[in-house]
Amino acid sequence: NQRDVVKNERRQRYDNVPYGTAFEKLTALSYPEGHPYHHTPIGSMADLDAATLEDARAFFRTYYAPNNAVLSIVGDIDPEQTLAWV
Repeated sequence: NQRDVVKNERRQRYDNVPYGTAFEKLTALSYPEGHPYHHTPIGSMADLDAATLEDARAFFRTYYAPNNAVLSIVGDIDPEQTLAWV
C-alpha cells in the first residue's frame, strides 16, 4: 500500500543514513512551531501511522482547488500580453 511506500522512502532518506535526521533537526530549530518549514514534508513515522483516509480526503478538499493553484511562466515574455492570455 502507499503508506508502506512512503514509510520506506522515509527510512531510505532520513532514518537509515548517518546524516538523515540532521535536516529534520535543523528545520525544527530554525523555524518555530507552526511555521510551514518547522516539519519536513514526509512527516514522522507516527504521523504516517496515524494518518487516516478521512485525513487524506479532508486535505484534498481543502487544498486541491483552483484558488490554491500557482501558475509560473518564465522566459522572454510580454507581461501584459501574458496576463491577458491567462
